[in-house]
Amino acid sequence: MAGDHVDDERQAEPLPGGARRGGQCARPKREKPPSTPEFEALRAWRAERLKADDVPAFVVFHDSTLHEIAAVRPQTREELSAISGVGPAKLERHADDVLEALSVTPA
Repeated sequence: MAGDHVDDERQAEPLPGGARRGGQCARPKREKPPSTPEFEALRAWRAERLKADDVPAFVVFHDSTLHEIAAVRPQTREELSAISGVGPAKLERHADDVLEALSVTPA
């Protein structure tokens, strides 16, 4: 049918934002931040939480949120609430445990 033919060269052209036709993404892979004692303490806490609540890891906190918490080392609920990925519900549910996990790691 007329108009059904798609030029092969056109398919290879990148789309705005770096995306490619055919579902291929041209975004560079992000490197993981280095592991720190704070991050490992938070991961250990999250593992306990996952078992107790029987939920996947991202439901508690995504790794990127744990990395940011570890880097910032919040000492109060207010400081913790300023971190991306920590909304009111997660703050209410997990703040005390997160702050405790951070308090036992060396500064």
